[in-house]
Amino acid sequence: MNTLPWTLATALPAALLAMATGLSAQMAEPFYDLDARLDPVAHTVQVTGSIEVPASLTQDGTLVLLHSADAEEVSFGGPQVRSVSSPGGDGIAQHVLELDPEATDETIRVEVSYALSVSPTHKLNRITPEWIEMNIDSFWHPVVASIPDIRYRVRLDLGGDYELISGDRVRKLDAGVFEVENFIPRRDIPFSAGQGLRSAVGAYSEAWSPLEDVDLEAVVAKSDSILAFLEAYIDRPQDFRRPRRVALTPREESGYSRKNYVAMSDIREMNPTYLTDYLAHEFSHYWFSGAHFQTRHHWLTESFAEYLSMIFMRQAYGEAWLTEDLASKRERAKADPTKLSEFTSRPSEVALYIRGPLVLHAFHEAIGFEAFRAMMRAFVRDGVRTNEELFDLIDRELGIEAREKLQEFMATV
Repeated sequence: MNTLPWTLATALPAALLAMATGLSAQMAEPFYDLDARLDPVAHTVQVTGSIEVPASLTQDGTLVLLHSADAEEVSFGGPQVRSVSSPGGDGIAQHVLELDPEATDETIRVEVSYALSVSPTHKLNRITPEWIEMNIDSFWHPVVASIPDIRYRVRLDLGGDYELISGDRVRKLDAGVFEVENFIPRRDIPFSAGQGLRSAVGAYSEAWSPLEDVDLEAVVAKSDSILAFLEAYIDRPQDFRRPRRVALTPREESGYSRKNYVAMSDIREMNPTYLTDYLAHEFSHYWFSGAHFQTRHHWLTESFAEYLSMIFMRQAYGEAWLTEDLASKRERAKADPTKLSEFTSRPSEVALYIRGPLVLHAFHEAIGFEAFRAMMRAFVRDGVRTNEELFDLIDRELGIEAREKLQEFMATV
């Protein structure tokens, strides 16, 4: 499961989500240049630096930044910032920066500083002596309201001699001090860290964990098998120039993918087959993560990642596995009879993870292996983000009858 959409879906007010929907399509990439000093004993992080935001991401002379409501000593400024208002929220503060109406710059520079405590009981994020893990789920850094992909250069002082796990370019400056620069634009600045980490390296993947009784070699073997299949299926060798880095965390639940960086929950009690499926789903999000999370199009993220993992699992475990998985999904789909075509906003969990994959399976069976794979490759090539873009793609690649077949399944399965 890609956890970013679930957190944001419940956290952002409807008006802000509407604005984010309109802005996200512009695809501009802000640049973050931050210094972050963590204190694992106090569970805090202090941050200073700047954010350069393309003016195309402003609206009506304002720039909206989302940030943890628990942040203290918060300061936003800059030559183009005239005033800041900060209405509160349920866990998230919405900072509205009024900009100089005379400014004609293509980039808005915002100077930022703040301090933040992260509870040791947070579901995903940690700043503790045993384990450090940060991502957007705590809004540990300000986030442009449209939640675009971002670029960054961050200097991290982890407050001790920790090892860092990241999917980015990393330069170690001192014991526990790193400079991290993004290799791939991402939605946030995610990383994890621990002391005395164990690791294993394969042909396509690396696995890291602070847990002594995790079989890292087995995880790497599973990961390499999945990734070798995905490389052939998607046919984009350029997407495999960097290894997938997998953090096997001590957390009890939830996993997420940020391109070539994947953070898993505690896997020690997982059934090996389930673990393989879990990894395949997260790896598939490398290509399927672009649809806006609070719209009817979000099934293009979760359903497609889930179905691509099912394609791999069918190849690896055979028709018996697929038959059982389809039967389970059909039974679970009864919990919500709403068809995919009926959603006007974010689909339900059943639609995203259960009904959507059933629709794709029916479409796959109807058009055949080669046509379906061609559609998936074109989807990735074109960066499809909406249903309409998908329908247009199918019209071009497979013909109107195929598109009508998918629309029929979306209305009936």
